[in-house]
Amino acid sequence: MEEIFFFEDGTDRLPRNKMKIKKVHLEPYSDCTRINASFTITPFEERPNLSLRITNSFNEILVTAEILEPLTVTTEITLHLPAGVNSNELCTLTTKLYYEDEEPQDTMTTKFYPCGKQING
Repeated sequence: MEEIFFFEDGTDRLPRNKMKIKKVHLEPYSDCTRINASFTITPFEERPNLSLRITNSFNEILVTAEILEPLTVTTEITLHLPAGVNSNELCTLTTKLYYEDEEPQDTMTTKFYPCGKQING
């Protein structure tokens, strides 16, 4: 069965070894307990996976999530922060693009405040 991809015609799809995370955009909700996260990757021949990890300033893991084989180059999800997170504490989202059990093809870190804007990404 042939896979269907949602890309514009003429888009060059890249092999595994050339895959990259192009952009990560974070937008905290006003309640300071959720983060709208958007990820853009390069067009692909094979669907990759994304591993997400949010840590606080003490490098304690607050949230982990996996996005398995997205259908499009842009994926958006809502990440829920645990109760009691200091809304003024700098947090870091680490995003890794990978295939199966292989080492990550690309990694991007994005710093943000749960009640503020992202710092980079």
